Amino acid sequence: MARGVLCRVPVAQEIEILEGVQTDIARAITLKLRPSELDRAIACPASLYPREDEILIRSESGDAAAVGSAVHAVLAHVARERLTQLPDVEPFAIAEDVPDKEEEIRILSHIGLKWMNEHPATDAAVETLLRATLGEIELRGTADRITWVQQASGRWTCYIDDYKTGQKSDAGLARQQMTAYGYLAFDSALDRISPDTLFIIRLPWLRDQEVSVLMFTPAELVEWAQDLPRRVAWDGQTYTPGDACRWCPRVAECPGRARLYRASIEALSDTTELVPYEGQLPADPTAWGRAIQQARLLKGLIDDFLKASVTAVEVAGGEVALPTGQKIILKSRAGSASLDPATTIQRLRAMWGLSDEELVQFVSVKKTGVEKFIGAHAERGEKGKLIEATLAQFEEDGILKRGAPARWVDIVSSEEA
Repeated sequence: MARGVLCRVPVAQEIEILEGVQTDIARAITLKLRPSELDRAIACPASLYPREDEILIRSESGDAAAVGSAVHAVLAHVARERLTQLPDVEPFAIAEDVPDKEEEIRILSHIGLKWMNEHPATDAAVETLLRATLGEIELRGTADRITWVQQASGRWTCYIDDYKTGQKSDAGLARQQMTAYGYLAFDSALDRISPDTLFIIRLPWLRDQEVSVLMFTPAELVEWAQDLPRRVAWDGQTYTPGDACRWCPRVAECPGRARLYRASIEALSDTTELVPYEGQLPADPTAWGRAIQQARLLKGLIDDFLKASVTAVEVAGGEVALPTGQKIILKSRAGSASLDPATTIQRLRAMWGLSDEELVQFVSVKKTGVEKFIGAHAERGEKGKLIEATLAQFEEDGILKRGAPARWVDIVSSEEA
């Protein structure tokens, strides 16, 4: 499966089995949760409680995650060694098995170093593992940088920095994770806490060169922590399929997802009361929202089925004859073109001798932006030719890559085929 490796494992590695009375969920457990898992855990607590010998899906991380890990390692090294310039990033790229992404790692790290220099932090805790116990939950996480600053009034302010190497998204989507980091910092320094202590979580989006900020008071963090065990408790029966399913290790055998598919078909087969009409919203917005979510889940199921059909028809030689005289055939269209950030940065540096600061604009590589940059270096009247020739060379060298052709199955008559 594209989203991960399907395998049969015993109990999820993050769960420690304790002796206790047998229950409907097979055991009493202590949950070991990382901040990044909280959105899924809260959305559907059932995801935390696999049965013995259940098929679980462990998602594989790709190059983007490896680039992120390398950048985090570089910036942690810079902070620990109090460096003012970047070290050689090649060893960090090799350590994450992405040596071809060295330039991308370098530029993202350059942006991170620039941000760190603009926000200096003496005596910062760098990638320190923190733990806190909340009832049956052991919460543990590693923030990139935690700095405590004492104001003239004696009040402490805690700054928590978490570097993001992906494209910027709504900071609200990271609220659970960031609240968890805030509470972990709170729990690790109780002697500094007063009612007016402030926790400021900063998310530097290195690729977009923007920063999101979230703030919490001790009271807000304590309220969140006290409520967390209730929010991730499971009754042994309720499943809540939704967007978090794509990260859930139990998705392969989830009975709630199967029931939802059946309910979705029934609900969407009659959308008279759900579809907006002449600009008017449906009378029941809640049912409308639920139907949209159900439709998205069904679309995922249908897409998976059609992808499998493409593979089957391809193996069969490209077409399958039907008893009706029709044929199942493959259709396709050319894939879109995209530029690889690492090799694009490397080539632009070589072609025009650009500095790290000048290359920052290409961390989020957009084909139109690169075309504009190339055109700016062309002689009068040669802009189009230079862009065309340069991109042709990029494609020949594997810098500009064509996505896989879009392929789908269709049913046609023998005459059409």
